[in-house]
Amino acid sequence: MQKVSAISINRHGLFKNTASKQGIFILLLVTVIIGSPCQMTRAEPLFQQTEVFISGQDNVNIYRIPGLITTQKGTVLAFCEAREGGDQTPTDMVLKRSFDNGQTWGPMQIIIKHEGTQALMNPCPLIDQSDGTIYLFCNLFPKEFKVQRVPGAVRQLWTKSTDDGASWSDAVDITEQVTHIETWAGICSGPGVSIQTTTGRFIVPCWHFETGKGNDNFSSNICYSDDHGLTWHIGSNVAGYGDESQIVELADGTIIHNIRDCTTPHTRKVALSSDSGKTWSEPYQDQTLITPCCQASILRYTKISEGYAKNRILFSNPGSTKSRENLTVRISYDEGKSWAISKSVSKGYSGYSCLTVLPDNTIGVLYEAGGTPWRISYARFNLEWLSDGRDRLQPQALSVEDLHARALSLLRQGMREGKEWVKVHAAEELVWNGYPQDVRESFLDELAKNPGPKYRIGVWRVLAQEAGPGTTEHTKYINKIRAALLDRNGPDRTHAAEALGKLGFSEHHDEIIRIAGNTDKDQESGLREMARFILANSGDLKDEKYLAELLDSENADVRRGVAYGLRWQKKITRETRAKLSQATADEPVNSTARVYLLSTLYVHAPEIKPLAQLKGGLLHYAFEGNVEQKNELCQALSVRGDVTDLNVLQNLMADENLDVRINASNAVLKILRRDLGAIDPQKTTS
Repeated sequence: MQKVSAISINRHGLFKNTASKQGIFILLLVTVIIGSPCQMTRAEPLFQQTEVFISGQDNVNIYRIPGLITTQKGTVLAFCEAREGGDQTPTDMVLKRSFDNGQTWGPMQIIIKHEGTQALMNPCPLIDQSDGTIYLFCNLFPKEFKVQRVPGAVRQLWTKSTDDGASWSDAVDITEQVTHIETWAGICSGPGVSIQTTTGRFIVPCWHFETGKGNDNFSSNICYSDDHGLTWHIGSNVAGYGDESQIVELADGTIIHNIRDCTTPHTRKVALSSDSGKTWSEPYQDQTLITPCCQASILRYTKISEGYAKNRILFSNPGSTKSRENLTVRISYDEGKSWAISKSVSKGYSGYSCLTVLPDNTIGVLYEAGGTPWRISYARFNLEWLSDGRDRLQPQALSVEDLHARALSLLRQGMREGKEWVKVHAAEELVWNGYPQDVRESFLDELAKNPGPKYRIGVWRVLAQEAGPGTTEHTKYINKIRAALLDRNGPDRTHAAEALGKLGFSEHHDEIIRIAGNTDKDQESGLREMARFILANSGDLKDEKYLAELLDSENADVRRGVAYGLRWQKKITRETRAKLSQATADEPVNSTARVYLLSTLYVHAPEIKPLAQLKGGLLHYAFEGNVEQKNELCQALSVRGDVTDLNVLQNLMADENLDVRINASNAVLKILRRDLGAIDPQKTTS
């Protein structure tokens, strides 16, 4: 066995060598630490508090409306409004930075300075996970006083920083893109934070006033971008009254819109979206989230799909029905359906607040604490403090040698005991991982049993792969599959086309071209997409485009087939990736195509940083998916997964379905060899 080091991993997916070098032969223990290494043992309750903005300092009369976010480098950014007085009085958008999780804060920075009587309001920052760029969304109230209900008067701006908040770009006005400019007034963001979803979509929570529909016709909606802020679109309104709001993405990709509704006392209004914020369910009132008329914060803390033991969502607001007092932080373990834990951070006055998760997995909250002088305070605490010791983040450990042996054993079990396609998958994966022993003999036996029209395609596919490219046997079985596809009266042409696509076969035969362009409803389901899959194997860009254009189909099964074919391509163009990204963002959460679109985008993502984001959406299926979805997840991880996925895959190796177990085993073997070089199949006798 090759010498391999132990690995420690933090929440950002970074790992470092922690073991000695050559000459040391050890049983490789991969310790996946969810959080920092200090969390190997139970942490003591932690609670710290600091003052960040104090009225009167830096020649500012009053600070209000906090926004808080943690950058990829671990810098904590605290935003707020620096005002002369109340709402819409002359106001600057300002920032302080902390490099020690909020224990100390740097000097105040003015990000956007007002002119005359302008007011910069409603900070709503976002981190682009693809490159770490920080965006700040805010609103410009112009020099004319009290213009919130004049269409087009209030402007939606963004500015960005590429140096961890040290400097900021000139503001960009996107008002024309995110409003119906003739009738919408007072378009406002957040305040709080914006999010980037697992599909890469930027979502900014918004609210606005619609003229001509009554004095109280405030509505909540979102604006979104699928191209990193270059262009923007408007989501539909949540029904009924709503203004200041925040959003969070659930483990399955659903978006929660949590809204202030001052027309319904003491509760928060909630709406759900299964299409990344384009449309919303009928809203309901969350009776647990008691509140005065005040903004609140909601934030993802942990996800099972990222290796944690539980899904956790955080919520903060003044936990009172009387007044803005008693800042309370809550935890939900069921994706916002209920709130099992709540704890008061500050019993006295508390107004607006904003949550963040820090690099060591402690929690930060920036909130209006009132007082004389008025101040904005920051509290940092850990899960042990918040839950009074009832909950903690737990590390897990895996023995790689045992994991490898278990994975290989499951593949061999699948070939022995699996029925038809399960047996095919197990045999293929044994071949792919360098363990072809007994595969040929087993499948020659299957062939002698005169398999049915579908299964015979799988048998030929396995025998072709076991023989290897360039051999007479390989050519023989490829020709059998090809003949099955070209036979217009054949009993299973779709499986034949899929098999040829997976085997990398490419031929511009007249019949294949005809099938690829056929829109006849009587044509065998999926055949057209698989024919285009074969053509795309040519590597010709026009053939890839020909396959990708079917992503616009209104049929989810067609989109699924296209994504499947694109996943098998060695590489795809930037244009195809952009089309995939748009299709993935638009795909409904419950669609059969969603997991295929996500996995294909993940496999072909050109950069490292977006992978964790896409993977988060994929890994949900490890716990909530059906057999097909779990298998597609495993195939994606087999191509681009890493050691941080071993815990999830180990769980899938215990799934009740044998096909899932063997596909998870394949992914484990691929990762162990690719990322760790831990096992050489030529030197193992197991």
